[in-house]
Amino acid sequence: MNEETSLKNRRINNFMYVIVFFIVLLGSIYLIGGVFFDNEYSYKNKETGEKFPFTTREINDELTMHKLTTYTVFQGIGHIYDTSFRNGPKELEDLFIEDDVRKKIISKEKLFITINPELDAKAVLATVEVGRVVGNAEWGIFKIPTEVATTVETGTSRPVKTCKSTSSRIGVILFRIGETTSVTSEDECIIVEGKDSDELIKAADKLAYTLLNVLPSN
Repeated sequence: MNEETSLKNRRINNFMYVIVFFIVLLGSIYLIGGVFFDNEYSYKNKETGEKFPFTTREINDELTMHKLTTYTVFQGIGHIYDTSFRNGPKELEDLFIEDDVRKKIISKEKLFITINPELDAKAVLATVEVGRVVGNAEWGIFKIPTEVATTVETGTSRPVKTCKSTSSRIGVILFRIGETTSVTSEDECIIVEGKDSDELIKAADKLAYTLLNVLPSN
């Protein structure tokens, strides 16, 4: 193995560690999040009229976290989940999302969240925003078996998944930097796109809010 290949593999491994770090850190924060949030507000879905309770916490001059409390039933038992977002629902109302994205995701038996491993840590955070809602971790809401993948071979055990990997049972949510900030689809593949990493997080939050019925599809 030459030095260039070794360097690339170290970069890929660091990418994987970042994913694990964010999942563990954010999961623990969401499970005990009520301690850190204090300012309350209610957001009403303009399509259904349903109201959703939020609390906020200003982290710094540039970041305010929005915590949504949701109630779900899993295996016959009711659960309360506190899920935090970097963007509030009101500021994402005009961000485009295709009508049938929610249905395509929740109908799958397994999901792969996939991203180019050379994107930065903030882009990785966008994948966590969605993964913690759909996944089957302790803080997941939809409890769909979900696995992190990459769009290219990394030389690790991490699977390679692209839009070509979708089927009637297997879903792929592809995160990428592109020319728009939106949530669209190609057949059964969901594409979360942002003009930069911050915009990618906005698109991810839009998708998560739509999955939770906080925001209607456009």
